[in-house]
Amino acid sequence: MKIQETVTGALQDVASIKQEVQELANIRAELLRVEAAEYGGYLKKKMITLAGLLLTGFFFLCVLIMALIGALGTWLKSSLPESLQPYSWQLVASGASLLFLIVVLICLAKLKRKPASRPFSHSLQELQNDSTWLKTLTQNEKSN
Repeated sequence: MKIQETVTGALQDVASIKQEVQELANIRAELLRVEAAEYGGYLKKKMITLAGLLLTGFFFLCVLIMALIGALGTWLKSSLPESLQPYSWQLVASGASLLFLIVVLICLAKLKRKPASRPFSHSLQELQNDSTWLKTLTQNEKSN
């Protein structure tokens, strides 16, 4: 009878441990899901900033080329014996290209910025804690 009670008790302990491990795994999975969602939001912001960088960089080059073409055309006209032409639209085009350059530099600075906290830091810490706990548990069982 004593053996049957011991086996029954051991089976109950195993079932209890199995349930606790499943609960722990579910908690870890939920934490990982939350952190993955947070990191997904971070990556989404980076992709939007990258798209802004590419778009404004493209327009910067377009406006700069237009300004250079206009300046070159004006320079050629000035070497001819005609009167000087106004430079107003070239100045506006150069100003617009500088505005796009500022936006490009801001986007580059945003892309270089690191996230506030390390991705998945909570999950990594909990896995480290679990590893320490399991080592302690294993050492305690070996010493008993």
